[in-house]
Amino acid sequence: MKITQETYDELISYLENNTTRFVKSNQILVNVPEIKNSVNLREMVNHLRTNGNTIVSSSLGYKLSNDYDEIFTCIVNLKHRASQISSAALGMLTSTSTKLI
Repeated sequence: MKITQETYDELISYLENNTTRFVKSNQILVNVPEIKNSVNLREMVNHLRTNGNTIVSSSLGYKLSNDYDEIFTCIVNLKHRASQISSAALGMLTSTSTKLI
């Protein structure tokens, strides 16, 4: 699915209208129907974050935030997840390399 700028704008607009609370993925999918599934939503959030939008997330959902503590906590969580993913990939590579020798 090609994601249009209009769909990105709709997601940002929806989050801007809900800045006082976190919004669950399923609520976003219902209210922004152009987003077809949670995978597309995660891809869009990643793209928007990469372009400077401060979308924070937790087990409660997503939220557009200007709160330093919320943003910092989200950054720490993202860096931790990235480190875990990197470690998993390295473990798989190490395992594969020793089996191929």
